[in-house]
Amino acid sequence: MERDWIDETYEEELERVAEERDVTLSRVKRTFRDHCETFQSTVVEGTPPDVVRRLALDKLAWHPPGESEDTTD
Repeated sequence: MERDWIDETYEEELERVAEERDVTLSRVKRTFRDHCETFQSTVVEGTPPDVVRRLALDKLAWHPPGESEDTTD
């Protein structure tokens, strides 16, 4: 079962990232979910989901999604 990584708090954070980086919200959400899935598969079992979310959000700051990456939304 796929986890819903985006709750109210992260929805607002992702909207901010999209606005700051001038990319679509759907692209930011997709990138965030991809980061979450990657971190979930690499962290120690039992790591709280919020830790995974925070890591993924931090990664967005260092590796923001760009419009040149993939043009499909």
